[in-house]
Amino acid sequence: MYSITVDSDNNSYMSYNNAIYTKNGQTLIAGTSNSANSILDTTKTIVAGAFCEMGLSSVTIPNNVVVIEDSAFSYNNIKTLALPSSVQTIEGYAFAGNPITSLSVNSANPNYMSSNNLIYTKNGQTLVIGTKNGANNMLSTTKTIFEGAFSGINLTSVTIPNGVVTIGSWAFGDNQLTSLTLPSSVTTIEESAFYYNRLSSLTIPNGVVTIGSWAFGDNQLTSVTLPSSVTTIEDSAFYNNQLTTLNIPNGIVTIGSWAFADNNLTQVTLPNSITYIHSYAFAYNSIPQGSLTIDRASGTVNIGSGAFYYNGYSGGTTIIPVYLR
Repeated sequence: MYSITVDSDNNSYMSYNNAIYTKNGQTLIAGTSNSANSILDTTKTIVAGAFCEMGLSSVTIPNNVVVIEDSAFSYNNIKTLALPSSVQTIEGYAFAGNPITSLSVNSANPNYMSSNNLIYTKNGQTLVIGTKNGANNMLSTTKTIFEGAFSGINLTSVTIPNGVVTIGSWAFGDNQLTSLTLPSSVTTIEESAFYYNRLSSLTIPNGVVTIGSWAFGDNQLTSVTLPSSVTTIEDSAFYNNQLTTLNIPNGIVTIGSWAFADNNLTQVTLPNSITYIHSYAFAYNSIPQGSLTIDRASGTVNIGSGAFYYNGYSGGTTIIPVYLR
């Protein structure tokens, strides 16, 4: 899109340099590929998706901009980004999917700072925007990697420093990572954190309690080691990998829908702690009759519909008997 206009009689919106603003010029609603470097100086908020997927190669964010909402500039071709001192809020995925090589923040900004082509909150504890050339140089003070920080940038390697506690949703999603070492400090792995990469093996550190939905979906995992600290594996967390065997440690209570579906599993051992196996959790594997073990002395395991759908002999569905005492 190259041209946007608003009728001059419109009482709510106006157009300027092929972008749409609220009438007072303070909120940019929709931009175009040829308006990203001529944003009004009165702009305070750039709304969600305003410049998403427009083929931008550059952007100029004027001083006075306070809020950059989610996905405002995501999936473009921006290589250089400079943030002014006025910016107070950068929402998730704001610049996801851009091949940025140079990041900077005005030193007078009281909320954000830059280091090694990465943008952090001023205290250096939350990494907000990442780059391919900064992924192995994170600050040792980092505790949270924000949602979408490194998403969709063709990342092939990353060094996550010890001290990181939370890996946000889509933080490293849609990349080309083949290996990953998670430090012992990590306790939270959110939705799609490493979705759609090329990981072949994985060890989850002890201390992680919940593995978010799609967290490691659509990788190439042939082995995964889970700690006893995990209690919940959410929906599709390991969907569409290449796992052949799975030993789930005692402590895990809930396995979400499609969590291990579409793998190559031939043997699964479930612990005494397991209480919920949701629908299609192990569907589309190769688990034959007699190769599923639930180590449970008492109580009930709640098994959702189709939890083991389409397993067993090729070309058919095997119903796996589960003996619960």
